[in-house]
Order: sequence, then structure tokens, then C-alpha cells
Amino acid sequence: MRLRLQKPTESEIIKLHDFYQGSSEPDAPKKRFGELAADERSSALIMFSADDHFSLFDSENLVGFLGIYPDQDNLIVNIFYVIDPVYRGRGYLSGVLESAKFYCIENFSDYSHIRTLTRKSNEASIKGLQRAAFMRKGECTEEAQPDIAYEEYLLEISPKKVF
Repeated sequence: MRLRLQKPTESEIIKLHDFYQGSSEPDAPKKRFGELAADERSSALIMFSADDHFSLFDSENLVGFLGIYPDQDNLIVNIFYVIDPVYRGRGYLSGVLESAKFYCIENFSDYSHIRTLTRKSNEASIKGLQRAAFMRKGECTEEAQPDIAYEEYLLEISPKKVF
């Protein structure tokens, strides 16, 4: 199931912010969008409306979001995804990963891999990544959150081995 990607509208960005706010992720927003100061709302709208953020739709419903960040040094395309809690457990992760894969193949043909991170406790995400042929590379931490261990997964999109 391939999902339709489109640039997020302001109302979709607010929805992303608010359901991500309910996440256990340490970098999740601490307040609902409407509770933010004006400058914080403006920053959130700018961040999530960047060229590399997309709303994801099935035939009619907004089901999640996809962020795509090319790493030019390593020729890897980093992705992050969020599925609306209402749609979790319904197979949408497969559609998100398929859509990300096709987008990256079409737009980053010089890149070798798609990379994503998931928390070790997120069993649903790990199963979905494995079903989509992502291979576990190992455990890693991110500079911004060195106290959190993530599972790193890669999917080859081009035979170029750069890293």
C-alpha cells in the first residue's frame, strides 16, 4: 500500500505536533500546539513545513508524517516517520516505508541507503522495518540524546557502498 505524500498544511502540522506531543520520545514536544507561545508556534510551523517533511494519506485520511534528511557526507538518506495513533496497528507502517523507499529512489539516486532509527522497545516498528527488508546495523545513540539507545536499520537503495 503506497501512501500519497504531500506538503503538510498548517492544520496537519498542528495535528503532527499534538499527537507527537503525546509520545514517549524524549524529544517530543512538552505542550500541545495551542499552549505554545507565539514564537514557539512559529518555529514548529517552520520546522515541519520544511522541504523534507510530508503528510501521508491513504485514499482519504491523513495517517502520518514522513521526514527525509539526506546525509551528503555518507550518501545515506535518513528518514523518520510518525503514524497517527488512530491508525497504528493497521499495516500503515508498510505503506510509509514503501512510500519512503520510492521517494528516495526517485529523488536520491546517487545515495546508497535509507537509514532509520527506532527505540529498542518499539517492537511494532522493528517488525515493520524487518518486513520491509531493512537490515539491523546495530545499536547507536544520537548526539542530541546520548542517553537513549536506538536500533539502527538500513535499506540499500543503490549498490554504491560509500560509508
